[in-house]
Amino acid sequence: MKKTTPLDELGSRVIAKISEIDKVIGLAWSLQWSENVSCTHSAPVGCCTNWTGIAELPTHYPGWQGRIWIRFEPNDNNRCASDLLKTQHIHAGTGGSGSYSGPWSEISGAAWRGKESDMVKCYSWDVKIFDADFPEIAEKNNKDLMWSILQRKKRPTQNHRFEWTDPAVLEQDRSYLRLSMKTVK
Repeated sequence: MKKTTPLDELGSRVIAKISEIDKVIGLAWSLQWSENVSCTHSAPVGCCTNWTGIAELPTHYPGWQGRIWIRFEPNDNNRCASDLLKTQHIHAGTGGSGSYSGPWSEISGAAWRGKESDMVKCYSWDVKIFDADFPEIAEKNNKDLMWSILQRKKRPTQNHRFEWTDPAVLEQDRSYLRLSMKTVK
């Protein structure tokens, strides 16, 4: 069994919080930690962005960046999904509707080919999660870095993948994929 990390716990909290507004049936991200996460469009709470590159202002902050995918229960809710992430201090960038090489690409493609594209409501964006907004995550990350230095190990590439799909939906997806494969033949 995979050990739960503070980033995994954040993923679970995000699912619960956003589901209060619009039911999340899947959430995934692929992140890499960097000391230099750009702050042109977003910044940690209480910090400034620096769209124009003003020399006296920060141009980056430490944190995580990558891609996030969210899958909602199919409904007619037209809420701007990236706004829901902002309430959790997770900063969405380029993206929007679609699964874009994410964990639900196969089911999305099958639904589209079966003319049932409304059955999969996915969104994805570039994403930034700043250390300053999540000190417990930053502390764990700093400890891991410190131990690698003390053990004279090569500084590890710090990547994190989180993926969750509602188990009932996962089974429905598998059934739909099996059925769609039979109809293709």
